[in-house]
Parts: sequence; structure tokens; C-alpha cells
Amino acid sequence: MPFIPVKTREAAIRAAQEYKDNNPGKTLTGHNLYVLPDGTQLRVRKKDKSGRLSAENYNTKAKSDAKRTKAEQPKTEQEAAYLNKIKREARTRSQSTLHQVAYDGQPSIAEHNQRLASGGSNETMSISEPPVAAFKGAAEQKVEGAKAPFVVDIDNVSGGVRLILKHVHNTFEETSKQVGVTFDTFDDKALGTVDRLVRNADAFMTELNGAIGLNAQKILNRHVKRKNGNGQKNGNGKNGNGKNGLRNGSGIYDRSGGDYVNGGDTMFIDVVNDNPNSPDFGQQGTLPFGTV
Repeated sequence: MPFIPVKTREAAIRAAQEYKDNNPGKTLTGHNLYVLPDGTQLRVRKKDKSGRLSAENYNTKAKSDAKRTKAEQPKTEQEAAYLNKIKREARTRSQSTLHQVAYDGQPSIAEHNQRLASGGSNETMSISEPPVAAFKGAAEQKVEGAKAPFVVDIDNVSGGVRLILKHVHNTFEETSKQVGVTFDTFDDKALGTVDRLVRNADAFMTELNGAIGLNAQKILNRHVKRKNGNGQKNGNGKNGNGKNGLRNGSGIYDRSGGDYVNGGDTMFIDVVNDNPNSPDFGQQGTLPFGTV
């Protein structure tokens, strides 16, 4: 396809946007490739789900695709066998009548727990049902777009999508035990929480200040729960006057402190204590998003 001459990157974005506005419902194909006076070739594409456009160097995607293709190649016979097996299982699952009805014909896919561009490998893969795959992809875009200090992975216990702190992420450790947040991919509000978390990453990292382990997890949980609370939801008004110590009317239970902490609305999940060393082993209950 021919490259359209423009003077600046901004001019390329404006030209593509004008075509998009004048041709609703059509793709940018044929109007997304531009060239600058110095010969730099550009590709204009959608930046995010809002539809905003950005201009990137034309060879950026080609290099990324080549890198991914190389990383996808199995390095051993065992890895190749595992890769074929999980892809076959995904196809079999997708072809079942129940799956076809439940997901309106959309397939489950075999995907890397951590995307290849972020350091994933063929050794850690899982089968994602359509809602999980869609949520994971959207979360990866949000993390990448905000340059947030998280790695998007799969929780080895629940199978949910887990955001793990980048500086402590360990490919060889169970993801559920690493400092992070696991999201219920079937919850309509979960992606909004991901967006809020990655957008406020700077504040979180400042408060973290080198904390690790349980202390880091507590700080992260608090940021997940925080949502400009005003004492109107799950709380008894401002400055706390209820049982268990309501503070600032948040109504969000913090298991680390045994009372309520600043915040507002939150989401809860059903859990079972599977720690054999805990006095509550085997007990069922509910916990807010973000706890472990």
C-alpha cells in the first residue's frame, strides 16, 4: 500500500482522524500509512478502546511480530509436545455444545500466562475461556498504556487474572503467593478497578517505598479498595461511630487490621482458607478483592 506524504506525525494523525470521521464504520486500511519528509514511515492505529489514534514507526509492529514468532518457537521436544497438547485441549473444549452455547460460538484459547512481550514462555500456559482472555488482554493494554509497574499473569489457584508487582515477579514461584491482586474476570466492575489501580500506580509506589512481602501486600490491598469513600456505602457516616471501628465511613473490611479503613465501594469474593498452618484452615468466607 502507498504511504501518504505528511510533514509531521501530528498531521498523519489528523489526516487519519478526518478519514475516520468521514467514513464511520470503516477501518483505516488504505489511510493509515504515512511518510515524513525525512523518509520515516508511520502507521496510524487506535491507541485504546476510546478510539484515539497514535502514530508509530511502521517497522515497530513488524519487529514485535518477528520477536513474538521467534519466542513462540518450541526449544525442546518436550516443550513442543506440551504446546500441542494444550492447544488441542483448547480446541476440544471449544467444540463442545455446552461451550458453544455458553459463549455464543467464541473459542477458548491456549495462551501464555504472561505474554511473550513481557517475558512469558511456552512453559507457562493455560486455557482461557473467552471472558478471561478478553479481560486479560484489556488488563495488559491498560498496564502497558500507563507504564504501570505490574506484570499481568494467571493466578495458579483461582485461574483469575493477577496483577503482580513487576519488581518482585518470579516466573518460578506460584503466582498466588506473589505480591499482587487477583481479579474476578466475570465481575463487571473488575476492569474498572484495574484501570484505577494502574492510573494511580505512582502514588502506590511512593507509599510502597521498598516494602516487600506482607507489608507490600497490605499497601496494595488498601489502594485496590480505595475509591473516594464518603461514608455512604457500607459505612455508618463520617469519622466512624459503629462497631469494629468504622473510620471515615468507608465500610471496607481490612483483614490485616481487623477493622475498617479509608475507601468506599469494593467487591468481595468467596474464599476457602487452604493454609494448613492456619487455625482457620478449611473455613469458608468472603474477602475483598486484592487479598491473598
